[in-house]
Amino acid sequence: MRAKVLILGSAGGLALMLATHAIAQPAPAVGSAPAESFKAAQALAKTFPQIVTPETAGTLGFATAEEAQRATVQAPLRIAVIGLDRLKAANPDAPVQPLVTPTNAVRSFVVTDGRVTSSVITREINGTWQAVRYGRPLLSAGLAQGLRARSAFVEQPPASVFELDIPALNLWFIAQQEGTRLMLTPAADDERFGFRQGVALDGQAVMSKIVPYAKELRTGDHLVD
Repeated sequence: MRAKVLILGSAGGLALMLATHAIAQPAPAVGSAPAESFKAAQALAKTFPQIVTPETAGTLGFATAEEAQRATVQAPLRIAVIGLDRLKAANPDAPVQPLVTPTNAVRSFVVTDGRVTSSVITREINGTWQAVRYGRPLLSAGLAQGLRARSAFVEQPPASVFELDIPALNLWFIAQQEGTRLMLTPAADDERFGFRQGVALDGQAVMSKIVPYAKELRTGDHLVD
């Protein structure tokens, strides 16, 4: 976008200058989850009947240990982050896209009887995709709700949709690139910023709320998760 600016010269003449306004650029290429990452999540899911016990079933989102026998994984989603250092250095009016840092992590959702019960995190370690964490029933359900709100809870979500985490503020979003706009759907309500679970927000509106808050934090890069 270009705006015409008229500058009044010292001699009274008018000089026409073109001022170029900053245009929000798309987020860094986060991309779709590799097939190998999903296979690693599937391999872990196949072991659930052996590793899920009556004592651990609840922490993994299952009503019973037997429920784990019907679990599958779906909708692998790349994960990107925004670090606290970048938030502290940012302008509240600046676009969010330049702050986004892709990671080598993928979240796949664990589904039982049509219900999201938890999720599996896989990472590429020394060239091999491995399952490194699983669980988080409430967070997983909140992210899945955001995916469904974006019509993206499918076998392979589009490359324009990814998970965006801001660990220092305990914020998780489903992000979707729409042209030069980045839409963010919170995974949970947050009274600090007035965010509502499943309600999409323009990334610029999110920035205007979280950057001033981040600048006032006197803590490390991560709060308790």
